[in-house]
Amino acid sequence: MLTPPTYLTACVTALSLITSPAFSAPLSCDTPNIRVTAQNPTHAALACNAAKRAQTIFKICNLPALSTPTEIGIVDDLIADCLGIYHCRDNAIDVLSPTILQERGKPDGVFAHLTVPAFFQSIVVHELAHAATKDMPCPFDVCNVGAEYVAYAMQIMSLDKAGRRAFERATDMETEIAAGDLNRFILLMVPEVFAQNVWTHLSQQDAPCAYIAEIISGDVVLDQQNYDLE
Repeated sequence: MLTPPTYLTACVTALSLITSPAFSAPLSCDTPNIRVTAQNPTHAALACNAAKRAQTIFKICNLPALSTPTEIGIVDDLIADCLGIYHCRDNAIDVLSPTILQERGKPDGVFAHLTVPAFFQSIVVHELAHAATKDMPCPFDVCNVGAEYVAYAMQIMSLDKAGRRAFERATDMETEIAAGDLNRFILLMVPEVFAQNVWTHLSQQDAPCAYIAEIISGDVVLDQQNYDLE
């Protein structure tokens, strides 16, 4: 979870939906199994475009196709100042509307270069990655590091070339990232650093998308047993 002013997409899974204002009729995107509900048709179109971009990236980088219907709700409020949430039990996604993101101001840190529409679409891709990988094997009671690794990788990969270059300029891409730098503590306390570590680490792999496939299959496990902050 994140609170302002660090606007990043780290809220992952929730168990109940948030009550939202009345939506327009759901819009079926060109992407199979994706529908969007929104008060603003322009926002719905942005979400559909993000879903189409996600479909292309997922296919290239070994993520499963979305095989069950997934509904994206564009809302004006979320729990704990989250920007996006994937509801695993309902196979649904809630994302803050671009209007609300605009009111909060442009994102800061490593995403400061993004326009609000581009940032919004990257959040949609992040949450769709969670939907696509919801069946990832987990040898422990809780596995969120591996899932977030994949989601942040897809979020950054979804940026245009200029956006990725700007992200990399704000990141130390030269320091070698070890598995210990990809942990739950960093994810929860400084998710922006976690995102930077993910992209640097992935860039240091000989075959980045093959590495993503190994995480999804469970051949690579980034989570740790009994890693508890409490």
